[in-house]
Amino acid sequence: MLTLYEHPLSPYVQKVKIALREKGIPFEPVTPNAIGSGAAAGVFVEANPRAEVPALVDGQTRIFDSTVILEYIEDKFPTPPLLPRDPAERARARMIEDICDTHYEAVNWGLTGGTLRGSGVDYDVRKYAPYDAYDNVQFDVPVGKAGDCYDRYLVRVGE
Repeated sequence: MLTLYEHPLSPYVQKVKIALREKGIPFEPVTPNAIGSGAAAGVFVEANPRAEVPALVDGQTRIFDSTVILEYIEDKFPTPPLLPRDPAERARARMIEDICDTHYEAVNWGLTGGTLRGSGVDYDVRKYAPYDAYDNVQFDVPVGKAGDCYDRYLVRVGE
């Protein structure tokens, strides 16, 4: 049986659980001890040296990153398929997944300002719901692409 290291608040884990359930694949969900504290250890950290969920253990195979896990599940258990047959539609499904992993995640966690725009979401309250004198000021809204610390820095410098 597969072991899925998880946390109930992780949307990345939830998409893996949905895929496993849609395919009818039994799995054991395990919430690792000390997750997020820097003190996680054991099989969980062996499965994912980054100590992040999700991590999947299938016998001797250990996989982390939800997208990679989904690809593994689809390759190992092709029936029923979760992706469309048509290559263009498959690409579209993958793009939707990417948007959910980046833009939706940033909004879901309530990020705002440069942190939100550094995550690739083109929204600035000063532009779209101006307050004070912002409706009288012309400015561009810098937006990042990778959602990392450097993108947030570039957004702040661009402002």
